[in-house]
Amino acid sequence: MAEAAPQQDSTLSPANHPTTSACAETEATIFSCTIRDGRTIAVCVQRDEQGRQYAQYRFGQGDEPPELAWPTSFDERGMQWASVPYSGGGEAQLSFARGDVRYVIYSRVIRTNFTPGEPNDPRFEDGAYVYRGERRISSLPCAGEAARPVSVAMAERFAEQQDTLFTD
Repeated sequence: MAEAAPQQDSTLSPANHPTTSACAETEATIFSCTIRDGRTIAVCVQRDEQGRQYAQYRFGQGDEPPELAWPTSFDERGMQWASVPYSGGGEAQLSFARGDVRYVIYSRVIRTNFTPGEPNDPRFEDGAYVYRGERRISSLPCAGEAARPVSVAMAERFAEQQDTLFTD
C-alpha cells in the first residue's frame, strides 16, 4: 500500500507550533516511532498559554518542524483511545479525525506460538493508518519497535475512551 504523506497544516499559530516533529524533552510522550523513510510519528502532551494540556499528533522529520501537527489548540482537541486484550497480547490505539480523514496510531502485541510448554514468541507491531471515509489510504508501520508504544495510562489522561478499536 502506498505511503501517502499527511497534508501540511498551515493553520498553526507560532505559540502552538512545535519546533520539531518529535516530542520535546519537556513534553510527555504518549507514542513515538520512526517509520521506514525516517520520518517520525509522535503523540505528545502539548501545553497551551493557559497551562491546559492536550494530546497532539505530529508527523514529519524528527528534527524539523512537523508536516502535520493536530490539534493546534486545547479547544480543538478530539483524540480518542481504545484497547483490547488478546490471548498472549493486546492492542491499544489512538485516533482522531480531520474532516473525512481519520488517523489511527496503534501498538499491538500478538502471540505467535501456541505450542504447550514453549514460549509464546510475542510479535510487537506499531505504526499508523490513515483512512479517508472507510478506505485505508496509507499504512505507516514503524521501523522496528516503537521508541514509546501507545501508553494507555497517558491516553486515559489526555484522550476520550472508546469501547471498540478504530480498525478491524
